Amino acid sequence: MNATNRTRNILLVTLFLCGALFQGTSHPVEARNVGEIACYAVSLATPDADLSGYPGETVVYTLVLENPAPVTDSFTFQVQNAGTWVVSSLANVKNLSAYAKKTILFEVTIPADAAGGETRAITVTAASLHDPTQKASVILTTTVIPIYSAVLDPLSDAQTGFPQQTLLYELQLTNTGKSTTLFELSLTGNGWGALNSSSLSLNPGQSGTIQVSVTIPPAAPDGSQEVTGVLVKMPDGSEAAGTLTTTVKWHHYYLALVYTVAN
Repeated sequence: MNATNRTRNILLVTLFLCGALFQGTSHPVEARNVGEIACYAVSLATPDADLSGYPGETVVYTLVLENPAPVTDSFTFQVQNAGTWVVSSLANVKNLSAYAKKTILFEVTIPADAAGGETRAITVTAASLHDPTQKASVILTTTVIPIYSAVLDPLSDAQTGFPQQTLLYELQLTNTGKSTTLFELSLTGNGWGALNSSSLSLNPGQSGTIQVSVTIPPAAPDGSQEVTGVLVKMPDGSEAAGTLTTTVKWHHYYLALVYTVAN
């Protein structure tokens, strides 16, 4: 018996054991790893396992289901760890041909009250209908983008001044969020600083200037420092913060002493 006949016989036995005896076909039947192939199998993959969106939005994942077995099969789905998040239902895939693939769209809706930065890892499992022990899973991770966010530049700044001198600091605030936002501004520290405004309204992508004047008290010790915190509060309670460090330097006067020695 030559190699071709041996391969054909192995294929026939394999297909017969899988419950699919092919007869009267003019097309050769392919086998993968002849002698080791499983009767039923499943593969599930996705090109985008990590997506992000704003609260209330729906993100769409692409799932690729493959039947890597030499026989037609049907498949069921199970979704785990969705919690209170709403996901689309996955209908059974029926009669997927041997080695065929099917693309499936899976929707995940982010709750409207989800916090920025929150993540949800949802597991989707596909199983062979004829052999439920044959399973494949993917984990889909959705990250919530904050509706409100801002960038303060610089995050820190420093100047040196004399007692009773007023120093001016300028910071740029950029609205990196989704909507027009009224940012509330405040300072922390020992009261040396003052803001030019207590709030700033910015459209998405827009930047504005925050001015902070720091007046050094007359009795501030030489070399002492005052750290003024700049707090930017957003409507959802999140914050951006910066620090301004002022160092005190006294005026130093040097007197020349001249001694006269009497003869």
